[in-house]
Amino acid sequence: MKHRRIKFAVSLLCYMLLLFRRGILWLIGKEPEGRCTAIYFHSVKDKEIEKFTRQMNLMKKCAVPLRADYAGSLQKGKNYVVLTFDDGFKSLIKNAIPELVKLGIPCAIFFPAKYLGRRPGWEFNKRFNDENEEIMTARDIKNLPPDFVLIGSHSFSHRIMTDLSPLEQKEEFVKSKESLEALTGNAVYLFSFPYGAYNTGLIEHLLEAGYKRAFTGSYEVLASEMNNALMGRVRVDPSDNILEFKLKILGAYRWMNYFRPMKEKLLSLKGRSVEIKKTDADYRASEADS
Repeated sequence: MKHRRIKFAVSLLCYMLLLFRRGILWLIGKEPEGRCTAIYFHSVKDKEIEKFTRQMNLMKKCAVPLRADYAGSLQKGKNYVVLTFDDGFKSLIKNAIPELVKLGIPCAIFFPAKYLGRRPGWEFNKRFNDENEEIMTARDIKNLPPDFVLIGSHSFSHRIMTDLSPLEQKEEFVKSKESLEALTGNAVYLFSFPYGAYNTGLIEHLLEAGYKRAFTGSYEVLASEMNNALMGRVRVDPSDNILEFKLKILGAYRWMNYFRPMKEKLLSLKGRSVEIKKTDADYRASEADS
């Protein structure tokens, strides 16, 4: 929680600097570049519907929602946002999708194909209690409104992809894609890395498997155009207060994309290994701190 407060304070300062920069550009007759931030939720529980609805209304006012597969230019001076959900929990059917349809907000949901209709078989950070939720069934997925929901892969078995052999990595990409395509009857070309963990080799396997875009755990903010095969995302949650959520969707957390490499470099200078093997729970904890 302390780390979360520190991140919020730094992000607030970053947002103020961004506003100052935009103001200067307007004064000298230049329009700032259009910018897009991708965000991701996991679940939206019954008790969180009101908070989620408030967040979505704010998002619609502050930014232009884009489909996760959008490829094209971004209009100068505008903020854009891509909304995604990892894991495909059933609570989204009741507590999130109806509100998104009402507001006209598109989204992408990434499914770990092995666990459809089951509870997750991986470790969770206890802050979120998602391990008690069931993932959507095949029938649930077929009934999702296609005009608002894009179906993507979250690997086959939700393992940390960087820990797998090249053969296992390829199987995770292909098996999940083929399973979801057979289920929906549509091409699946979006992917979300479990825990955001990826490397260069994984990107090569991803493209070979026929995916066109993957979402990671970085805090990248795209500017000018969206033709990237990779997009970073910011973790959001219905528990985020309204200002914290606003800072996230407007890209104020982008500073963390530069902070992480600096932190790793400092650790290496101190003689500490930056290649520490993380468990599933470790990655979940790092997501929670986001």
